[in-house]
Amino acid sequence: MDLCRRCNDTRSQPFDRAYDTYSAYIWENADSLWGAPGLDMQAIFGIDWERKQLDLGRYFAKHFASRMVLDGLPVPAGLLDFLNGAVVAKNVRFCFTVDEGLWLLRKYGASQGSPIHGLWLRPTLAWVSSDGRELRAYETQSYLGYVGVSLLWSAEQEHMDSFFPHVRPVLNVVKATEEMMKIIADLERK
Repeated sequence: MDLCRRCNDTRSQPFDRAYDTYSAYIWENADSLWGAPGLDMQAIFGIDWERKQLDLGRYFAKHFASRMVLDGLPVPAGLLDFLNGAVVAKNVRFCFTVDEGLWLLRKYGASQGSPIHGLWLRPTLAWVSSDGRELRAYETQSYLGYVGVSLLWSAEQEHMDSFFPHVRPVLNVVKATEEMMKIIADLERK
């Protein structure tokens, strides 16, 4: 799904502006978000938080749909409908996450005088039918520092809760893997 120039230049600009506002908030508050129960959408977007939160969801829908295309997978109808104005993304769950391994990496960098910042794209997972002809589920994440958004699309689950329309959506904790804990321990020993 390569967005046509008109769509990317004009139609999706509110999505991009919502992401710019969100990302500025995440970077400005990175030191205080670990341990927070959720993200305050009113603090991020102000009085018009509901519309701008949907625009943020559509930014991530656009991002994840583009990743699906790059992975050679079809973009599900529910994701396309959401991009085209539906207020619910059918068969899709978007949730905010905080990654413990990325948080510990940031903390280590800060202890060395240089907090580690970055945009992290997790590998995608795709499940297909036993005959390999039909996409059954797709999952991926995108992080700013240690705060991210996770997408799960599932053919089996039509109605899943997403971070929109909640005023304080939960920050779900992704525990650090043993491999990440070893990397951080090795860094700290040096």
